[in-house]
Amino acid sequence: MSALAVDQTVRRSRQQQVEDLLTKLDERRRELYRLRANGVRRAGMRDLKREFLVVRQHLRDVVAPPS
Repeated sequence: MSALAVDQTVRRSRQQQVEDLLTKLDERRRELYRLRANGVRRAGMRDLKREFLVVRQHLRDVVAPPS
C-alpha cells in the first residue's frame, strides 16, 4: 500500500472516530437536558455528567495535534 493510501485510510479512520464521539456527546447532552427538564437534581445526573466529560476528553485527545 502506498504512503498516500495509508494516510487516507488513517484520515478516514480518524474522521469516523471523531464523528462517533460527536454523536455520543450529542446523545449525552440531550439526555442531560431531558433529565434537567424533568426535574432531576444534580446528584441524579452525576454519572451522566462524568460520562459526558470522559467522552469530551477523549474527543479532545483525538483531535489534538500530535506531539
